[in-house]
Formats: sequence, C-alpha cells, structure tokens
Amino acid sequence: MKDKTTKKLFYGWIIVAAVWLIYFFTNDPPCYGTNVISARLVLEHGWSEGVAGLSLSFHYLAIGLAAVPAGFLIQKIGARKTIFGGAVIGILSYLYLRTVEDERVYEAMFFLLGISVSTCASVACPSLINEWFEKNKSLPMAILMTAGGIGGFLFPILSERLTAVSISLPWLVYAAMSVGTALLAIFVVRERPADVGEVKDGREWTRRHDSQSQTALTSSEKMPWDLSLSQACRTFPFYSLGLMVFAARGIFSGYVSYCLLYSVENGVPLETATAILSFYSAVSLAGRMLAAMIDRLPIPVHVLAAADYGLLALGPVCLIFARNIPMFVFAAFCIGFGFGLQNTLFPLLVPRHFGNRHFSVIYGVYNMVGSFGATLAPMMVLAFRKLTGSYRPGFAVMAAFGAVSMALAAVTREKESV
Repeated sequence: MKDKTTKKLFYGWIIVAAVWLIYFFTNDPPCYGTNVISARLVLEHGWSEGVAGLSLSFHYLAIGLAAVPAGFLIQKIGARKTIFGGAVIGILSYLYLRTVEDERVYEAMFFLLGISVSTCASVACPSLINEWFEKNKSLPMAILMTAGGIGGFLFPILSERLTAVSISLPWLVYAAMSVGTALLAIFVVRERPADVGEVKDGREWTRRHDSQSQTALTSSEKMPWDLSLSQACRTFPFYSLGLMVFAARGIFSGYVSYCLLYSVENGVPLETATAILSFYSAVSLAGRMLAAMIDRLPIPVHVLAAADYGLLALGPVCLIFARNIPMFVFAAFCIGFGFGLQNTLFPLLVPRHFGNRHFSVIYGVYNMVGSFGATLAPMMVLAFRKLTGSYRPGFAVMAAFGAVSMALAAVTREKESV
C-alpha cells in the first residue's frame, strides 16, 4: 500500500517570518530610529554635534567585536539561546537609556545595543536562513533583508512622532520590541529542519522518515567547495569581499549618521530631511528584493555587484555637490538602492565562495569587518568636519572606497552556484 506523507507548510517559512520580526525588532531601532533622537538632542537640547556619529560608531564597533563570538556561540549553543541572550541585553539597555542625561554614558550604551544586534540579528538571522534553505536561498534571504528597508522607512518617522511626545518614549517602545524578540526565540525559532523532521527547502515532509532527513542534511553539508575559516583566509575572494563589505557598511553608516545634520546645514528643514531618510530606506527595499532574482537575471553576479558598488560610490559624490532637495533625494536613492542590494547580496555571496558548512563563523568575520567600516566612517566624517568645517571631504573618502570596491567586485567571481 502506498505510503501517504502529510502535506503541510514547510516550517522554514515560519522561520523566515520569525527571523524577519527579530531583525526588525532588534537591528532597525538603533540603526534608523536613534539618529532622529540624537539629532533632536543636538538641535534642541544643546548636546554636542559628535553625539550623532559617535553613538552609532560605538554601536557598530560592538556589532563588529561581537560578530565572531556570536558565530561561535551559534555553533556551540545554537541560535535560539544566542538570540534570547542578545534580546535581554537589548531590553536592559533601552530601559537604562530612558534615564541617561550624560553624553558619554549615552554613547557607551550604544555599545551594548551593538552586542544585542550582533547576537540577535546580524549573524543569527542569516545563519538560520542558511540552515533551513539551500537551493532556494535567495528569496528567503531577500525577504529577511526587507526588514531593514521597511524598518529604515518606518523608524525615523516613528521616532520623530514619539520624541514629539517625550524624548524617553521611544526607548520604552524599543524595549518592548526586544521582549518580542525574546518570546520569538523561545516559542518559534528552531535550529534546523531535522528538529521538526523536515529537510532543507521543504521538499518533503519526513517526520516518519527520520533517516531520510538525516541523509539529506548530511549530503547537503558536504559540498566540494566547503572551506573552513583558515582555508578561506588563503583565497583572494576572502579579502576582496572583506574590503567590499567594509566600504558598503562605511558608506551606509557615514550617510545615516550625518545626513540629517548635513541637510539642515544646507537649508533643508529637519522634517524634510527625515522624510528623505525614510525615502532612502524605501528605495532600499527595491534593492533588497532585486537580490532575490540573482539566479534568474541574465547578467553574472559579479557584474551586478560591481554596478551596485558604482551606485554606492555615486551617492556620496551627489552629497558633495548637493545644493537643493532633489540632489539630496537622488543621493538617498543611490545609497539606499545600492546598500539595499548589497545587504541582501552579500550573505548570498559568502556560501557561493566558501560553502555552507562554516557559514556562521565566516559570515561573523565579515560582519566584524563591515562593522569596523561602519564604526570608522562616522568618526572619519566628524574628524574632517572639525579640521575643515565641512562634511564634504569625508563624503569624498566614502566615494573613493566605493569606487575601489566596484573594481574589486568586477574581478571577484564566484566558484559556482550553491
């Protein structure tokens, strides 16, 4: 008699929904919402101008320093416990920020928020997607990364509205979101398909066929191009991809940190500048979703990556020459679309070059490198601002890194499709 298997929704798509919410709740508030709070503290409460950039610099520094330990933690204790621990750190940090009145303490608290983001979102969420999907990875990864685009659109507006009521109200809302992250980690997240009797990509329901599930998982992990971290370090793509992610995160961070103050300085009202920042995040959604079609596009992936970094280089150039609102909007489009595409494309490039088995560790290293770029860029822009009285030299350095990355992307070809 023919064995009939149970048809049901592949749990991997529930994982996609869960990690989307986790990414939205933990990554987006400090990246996109707090710059509005910092700008208000500078413009209306007399805080120093450096608060806007240094707070995010500390934030990205912590993301970078915590990225590799987060990757090892995921391998050792699993993503669920790692995410839960990061959520607890986020809850406590947001609650404490409600009471902070000292600039240095304010900046230091963003270091703790960076640890929370690194353990909850930056490494854990892509690692879970990589664990649950193999051949059909680009679509769920793109869906995950839309959380950043949607959050980037919503959180500047949300923070603007909340700070109009009370400067401490956003911190309560963000703490509640971290509580939601902790609950998702406990009740929804599962480490791998075998935990619920499934296989990667959900091709079949195998709760009653455990051996099939185990066989499928074992074979999928033994790819001929699977490289350990030490093996990956001996290849050219490892370093070219490192510089590329360093440049992309730096351009993003330098822009987000000072675009509001730079716009206001050039005659753009704060409300309009906030709307342009939301537009930046909205167009980044298009870039993030374009990466979902990389296997269907008629152009090679390295050509797409080179064009992407060309846009990232063009954005700061537009800022340098911006004298009116349309130029600021066009700069936001270039950086938004470019970073959105890069943000989704990069975690797809890593297994294409180095395989799946050590993804969490290798991707953790790249998150560290990218976070160092995001840390240094605001500091560099602020240093040029103090030396020259202008943000433009810092934007020029950002554009140069984008141009070098465009050249590297053009010559860094993947091994083969995973």
